[in-house]
Amino acid sequence: MNKTQAHQVSAGFIQGFFDTAAALFGGQADVTVDDPGEIKAEAFSGMVKAYPLTVYGAVNTMGLVVVGLSEADGDALVSGFTGGAGFTEAGPGPEALGALREIFESCLGGGVGYLKNATGRELAPSDIQVGEIDSETVQALVESLNPDGAMAPFRYSLGPVQEGAGFVALSGSLLGEVGGAEASAGDAEATQREERKGASMADNSSAEDEGQRDISENLEMILDIRLDATARLGSVEMPLQDILSLGPGAIVEIGHSVDEPVELFVNGKLIARGDVVVVDERFGLRITEIVSQRERIESLR
Repeated sequence: MNKTQAHQVSAGFIQGFFDTAAALFGGQADVTVDDPGEIKAEAFSGMVKAYPLTVYGAVNTMGLVVVGLSEADGDALVSGFTGGAGFTEAGPGPEALGALREIFESCLGGGVGYLKNATGRELAPSDIQVGEIDSETVQALVESLNPDGAMAPFRYSLGPVQEGAGFVALSGSLLGEVGGAEASAGDAEATQREERKGASMADNSSAEDEGQRDISENLEMILDIRLDATARLGSVEMPLQDILSLGPGAIVEIGHSVDEPVELFVNGKLIARGDVVVVDERFGLRITEIVSQRERIESLR
């Protein structure tokens, strides 16, 4: 096992994992990944015992990844995510386990996003399992992660969890493919960087200015994309027989108070609220509130 490579891939995966968590809970996630070690049955069992709330799955044909958190962290995350109660004394109930699955599956996708960027391949997690695992499954996971798999503990702070901890384990086959792809990409990037540096020195332009131009050019490519914006005054559910009985002059109550703000949707996603105004004999919407990051994430489900 190449420890430097294993640490780089583990840290990248977990950063992607918690970047997605930060999008769900708002704010930023601070993550520190310790040096990885070999995956041995006794050590892996100890990690699972300390951090029994696990999510694991395959990444296409590349290999297996496992992430574990403590029950206390899982309880806090579920409470923060649902805005209600977390675990019971007996552990996560069906509702809490469902919320935990939703959190973990999204975060696992974020970690795989790092692998996609590192390899340039279209990757997706599959056969995702969430929850506590028994000793037989532990043994099966150890066999799947080896040979040359790596396991690393990490610490993090995120929203409702200020001093969280857990572990990540990646199979040797996954580490090999990602590490090899990153090395090749790193060599190519270094060559391109040297070429840009030489060109920059020739025309007396700094690398920072060049990077800013690249960002501006990339942004300009999407600025003219059109999106559908819809102001929704309200909505109501009606039986089919009432809809068929509608005619000219009929009044439909939409269940929306006159003092409630109107919602603004972009491509069907709620992004803001505001008040109806009249501008040059046309209706308009004066924005009074941009919805929170949490609400925007909720609207994507």
